[in-house]
Amino acid sequence: MRRIERAIGAPDAATGIFDLEKKLGLPLRLADIGMKEADLERAARIATEAPYPNPRKVEYMPVLELLRNAYGGNRP
Repeated sequence: MRRIERAIGAPDAATGIFDLEKKLGLPLRLADIGMKEADLERAARIATEAPYPNPRKVEYMPVLELLRNAYGGNRP
């Protein structure tokens, strides 16, 4: 994340990437790329049930909140 922050001159990688995407006119919301709000819970369930190595446990409610924020285009 620090490499990204340095590369784009942002204090935080997530907000820096969001701001760059906005400046470039890229879609900022999952809704803009065709995701349906009704599918957010299913996507969160798939993400939390898919076994893959991760240093931190992937939990349903935080993933759902992340997806809801991404669906609405909320700045990180």
